[in-house]
Amino acid sequence: MPQLDYTLVFNQVFWLFLTLFLVYSLFTYLILPLLFNSLKLRILFLDSRIYNVEVLQKNEKVFLYGWQDTLKNCLNSSKELIFSQIDFVKR
Repeated sequence: MPQLDYTLVFNQVFWLFLTLFLVYSLFTYLILPLLFNSLKLRILFLDSRIYNVEVLQKNEKVFLYGWQDTLKNCLNSSKELIFSQIDFVKR
């Protein structure tokens, strides 16, 4: 039976180890660094996007608070104007 022939075992073991070594080397030195770099770039890109969103949210809050103050001032001045006109009409 050829499966049990001892003369073929060394050849098969040699090619097995050579193939495993080549696959390991290919993954270690070619594929994994590419994956690592792409993941690192993705993390940097997402971090920059998150930072931009946070800055926009802060700017939005500042703008909204300023807008609220402006509206309150306009409301108060319009109330004063209306009440002064009402007082004028009553006299």
